[in-house]
Amino acid sequence: AQCLFSPGTSPSAGARRAENREQVHLALLKLSDHDRDVLMMRFLEGLEVEEIAALLELTAGAVCARQLRAVRHLRSLLDEHDF
Repeated sequence: AQCLFSPGTSPSAGARRAENREQVHLALLKLSDHDRDVLMMRFLEGLEVEEIAALLELTAGAVCARQLRAVRHLRSLLDEHDF
């Protein structure tokens, strides 16, 4: 028999995705504005490090350091919720 739904389209999978999005959103709100801005520009807007550096008037190294710190902080916040 042919499967009517792909494994990722079940109602429970959709609910899990929505819950995961909410947890990430709440964790992002706990970051400093500077850290959140770098993550948003890098991962949501798809900007390169050099582009972010120019926009924020920072060196590329400073952007990389800020990105690393922000990712580590975000990971620790998500780990607190067993994400």
